[in-house]
Amino acid sequence: RILLPDLAQLVQERVPVADFDDVLPRPYTLRTFSDLLETLSEPRRSGPQGMDSTAAASSSESTSAALTAKPQEDGERLRILIVEDNVTNQQVALGILRKQGHYADIAANGQEAIEAVRRATYDIVLMDIQMPVMDGLEATRLIRAREKAKGLEPQVIIAMTANAMKSDKEKCLAAGMNDFIAKPVNPDQVRELIGRWNNGTGSAVDMTLSDESPLDEYAVFNHNDLLERLSGDRELAHTVVSGFLDDMEKQISLLISSIESRRFADVQRTAHSIKGAAAAVGAERIRTRAASIEELAQVREPGAGYSPAVQLRGDLEIFVEETRDFLKEEPA
Repeated sequence: RILLPDLAQLVQERVPVADFDDVLPRPYTLRTFSDLLETLSEPRRSGPQGMDSTAAASSSESTSAALTAKPQEDGERLRILIVEDNVTNQQVALGILRKQGHYADIAANGQEAIEAVRRATYDIVLMDIQMPVMDGLEATRLIRAREKAKGLEPQVIIAMTANAMKSDKEKCLAAGMNDFIAKPVNPDQVRELIGRWNNGTGSAVDMTLSDESPLDEYAVFNHNDLLERLSGDRELAHTVVSGFLDDMEKQISLLISSIESRRFADVQRTAHSIKGAAAAVGAERIRTRAASIEELAQVREPGAGYSPAVQLRGDLEIFVEETRDFLKEEPA
């Protein structure tokens, strides 16, 4: 028996899930159905770095397999899945984990995360909340449903989100997540969080919030904050900033188009993504502007957020100028 995502919540509340063999992720396509049948019919076989052979064989087509960080430092090496749709945040998280000596794979949304944990074994999953296709809360509920159905050991799932409100923590716990870390992530917090859960001392009520001092909301580019976040790796910082610049023009164009088309959910989601990416690279002026647009999108009034969205282009131009010299500096 296969559990469909639309029925997952009902199943968990009213029906024992032990009779189900697996979860079929959305969208329901011939390929996802075929992959699931193959998984159910064949025994798991170990592949490179702890991944099963099915995942290893499909590495050319999988987002998670295409972006993999290998460890630099000695010590205990964990396999960690990063579930995050924003490219800038992916690069920062990969850099932090790589510096700390861990292997890491990327899943770009909740659906990819479900497929990844079905095909490979991870010590910890770092799960973003707001993502396209399938958000982190729904993905976590489906992962928990599958675990109950198959009698599997519960996967450690840590929520990552820019929203650090009590209500957000409660939603994460209710969905079945184990812990919580606020974005932009801090290397010391990541190390402590991973160590605590890997050592079996984690607690479902011990939620981790960012204790960093508030940054100057008008700062154009806080490169010291970025370098600290990346443990002084200037080469990686150059890569992250360059990727941010490449992606941001497209994101701003999408934001303005969504506002003009009155697609308020898209406005809110895109503004949230811009906010998170800007925080990760230390672009505080852009982060502040995007945060205000995200709030305005909740009003759902025609034209709400259009003016600050246009101003974002000016903020981006200033950011480009501020980072020009930084990108010219040779990595040590």
